[in-house]
Amino acid sequence: MSEVAGKESMFKNYASGVLPFILPASTETSKPPPPVPSAKLQRWAMNNTKEVVEEPGDLRYEAYLSLLDHRIRRAWLYSIYLSSNATSIAEPLYILPTSANPFVRLATASDLRRAAENEILKFSAIIDAEELYRQAEEAFEALETALGEDLWFFGAEKPGLFDASVFSYTHLLMDDSLGNGWTDTRLREALLKRSHLISHRDRIVASHFPFSNPGKSLQ
Repeated sequence: MSEVAGKESMFKNYASGVLPFILPASTETSKPPPPVPSAKLQRWAMNNTKEVVEEPGDLRYEAYLSLLDHRIRRAWLYSIYLSSNATSIAEPLYILPTSANPFVRLATASDLRRAAENEILKFSAIIDAEELYRQAEEAFEALETALGEDLWFFGAEKPGLFDASVFSYTHLLMDDSLGNGWTDTRLREALLKRSHLISHRDRIVASHFPFSNPGKSLQ
């Protein structure tokens, strides 16, 4: 099982909102290695597993990956750090564990919020919650259509990196007990309309995490 990485590197991943990332296991005598971000997952897998890891040859791959990296990620950042979920989810998961000192917690919360705002503002002049959620809903609809009746994306025989990328968002959104629960449910509800994506998430849980509670996240 992967160990918890250093707080600083973990903070950077939480603030950027880039999913998925891997926390490599560390030995008792070594410092925790930094998380492996999504852009480097394929290289990390090639260097640490015996199986060949290939990106899909489907011409649509980059377009659908862009939906995850931009539309869904921006809505995720807003939902977790800038909506009421900041209190119900971000606070218990990412702020309270950092320190018992209220001033440190306040500074951490401010830093997370500012980092999320900066990431969103890279792509727009203002932060419009309704527009972010609308774009994410369109992205989920496109992914639902792309998956269709197939078990895995792009008709693959087994799940690949793109399936893992989709799962990293869908699994957390489907966790009704994430942190202290969802209070702003708009992004979650956009996903729950998509039966193929829900089934896709359930297949990954069943095949790769058979002893987990399907209603809980795998953190």
